[in-house]
Amino acid sequence: MTMSMAATHARGKKAKDNIFVMNARAQEDAKINGKENVLNGTLGSIMDEEGNIVFLKAVEKEYLNLPRNEYVAYAPIAGLPEFLEAAKSECFGESRPDALIEAVATAGGTGGIHHLVHNYTNPEDIVLTADWYWGAYEQICGDNHRHLETYPLFDAELKFNFEGFKAKVLEVAAKQENVVTIFNSPGNNPTGFSLTDE
Repeated sequence: MTMSMAATHARGKKAKDNIFVMNARAQEDAKINGKENVLNGTLGSIMDEEGNIVFLKAVEKEYLNLPRNEYVAYAPIAGLPEFLEAAKSECFGESRPDALIEAVATAGGTGGIHHLVHNYTNPEDIVLTADWYWGAYEQICGDNHRHLETYPLFDAELKFNFEGFKAKVLEVAAKQENVVTIFNSPGNNPTGFSLTDE
């Protein structure tokens, strides 16, 4: 019998994300059959012609030229104020609404989704996303005692199903204080679908 010191609600948490499983299989196939014979379209990363993750040269140059204390020192919990303001400016551009807007730094996009679910819904609330979604959303909701529900991503013409989305939002809004919906765009995982500006 395996002994765990984790709290009872945190024991046995293991997940094999389908995307990572398929990525491992594609990499193994490439070793056996040659990289030129395997097209690995599993991960949402930009790769070069040799299959290596792309690190934008301009970003790499700036990052590697930062003073050491700027990339190894502790930052404020919420993030550096200059970074947070730059993130808000980049997010909204010229369309920044006249409203209260705050930002927080997280360890990657998954951390951001976790913070969104945990801080803007209450236990047992519903979180919405499209019916084509990354499996980790369900685990994030479950770990936070929330429930993931979906609406159909596509309408009959294979366009964004705005009416289905709207109906589900109104249904959830009638039951709880906040409505949180996760949009995976551009490049929805797993479909590759992107919302238009419209």
